[in-house]
Amino acid sequence: MKRRMGGRRGLTMVEIMVALAVSAVILIGALVLTRYMIVAADDNRDKTFASLQVQYAGFWISEDVVQAQIVELGDYHGLPLTLTWTEPDDTVNEVVYTAGNMTDVFGNNLWRLEREQWIDSVSLGKSVVGEYIVPASTECVRNAHEFVSSLVLRVGAKVDTSEAVNTYEIHPRSFTQWLPEVT
Repeated sequence: MKRRMGGRRGLTMVEIMVALAVSAVILIGALVLTRYMIVAADDNRDKTFASLQVQYAGFWISEDVVQAQIVELGDYHGLPLTLTWTEPDDTVNEVVYTAGNMTDVFGNNLWRLEREQWIDSVSLGKSVVGEYIVPASTECVRNAHEFVSSLVLRVGAKVDTSEAVNTYEIHPRSFTQWLPEVT
């Protein structure tokens, strides 16, 4: 048997140690890269979720403001925001946006933006149109120009450490009465 193998011998201890060291470096690099990818995926998820909360709030309020014939801004950041309009069949619609308090896992005081719709004084119920809303980054104000008024909505949301903010300028379709009246 020894003759057939000729001068071949097995791996030396040094060769095995070098192979183990190279394998360990590759394994550690793969683990670091995997951890980085998991953290990046979590950050992207949080950024996306915060952006979606801002977009949902902007969508719902925009949809209702363009219908509104009466816009009533509340005293605190423009909330509660009450929008009223009458359909051609004399059905009266009223939508009220309010901010409910919520706390995230870090103890931040945030808002849950809620929408309640009324048709001819009958409530259709409440729905949540945005969560993780940042009060300091959120407001509804009237933008009064000489001939046209619009609602400027600024919405901010924060999920974990990711924050998204957007501003919408919404023009009602018809003549709008603004409450309280600006003098």
